[in-house]
Amino acid sequence: VHVQNGRAVSTEHSTTCIAVTGYTQEEFRKNPHLWIQMVYDDDCQMVIERTERMLEGQNVEPYEHRIIRKDGAVRWVRNTPVLHHDKQGTLISYDGLVQDVTERKESELTVQRERESLTRRVEERTAELQQANAELARAARMKDEFLATMSHEFRTPLHTILGMAEALAEEVFGPLTPKQREALTSIDESGRHLLAIIRDILDLAKIGAGKLELLITPV
Repeated sequence: VHVQNGRAVSTEHSTTCIAVTGYTQEEFRKNPHLWIQMVYDDDCQMVIERTERMLEGQNVEPYEHRIIRKDGAVRWVRNTPVLHHDKQGTLISYDGLVQDVTERKESELTVQRERESLTRRVEERTAELQQANAELARAARMKDEFLATMSHEFRTPLHTILGMAEALAEEVFGPLTPKQREALTSIDESGRHLLAIIRDILDLAKIGAGKLELLITPV
């Protein structure tokens, strides 16, 4: 591209550029805006901005964009600008080295889509696990609450049974026969064993709730 006063005045296209775009040298000569017109709409603004920077004499890093070939096919190209200045530092021309990178770009986009899909699946799975953990924690809390409630409910009548057995054993309600005393002893032992089990259940509920206080002493 030959440049005068910051404007492109003439353009020549290599055989590589013609092969990549599908247009002939004559078609490029007849339409000086053909290169911009064939740029994919979503990439057009970016190409125009870089072209304007080059016409101002600024160096531009290689960039990639899509073009629509003459046959309608969409291709990815890598454009590598090379600027030429005169002895006074004025831009007199620049070369745009064009390379078809469609296969590589499509592979990169496929990998990117797979990564995004994997990321979404991981996020969905993480959300499912978090919900499952929340449900498990809720179930555990309900279990502990149930155990604590039922343990208290069991202890109240059990204390009454043990109290009445103790009163009977002390013959508060009258003398006992040996066989009756043996039966009361069995009631008392079974009641205290059941009370110990209930206390263990309460301790387990406290452990689950993180409320069990551990007292360490020498033995």
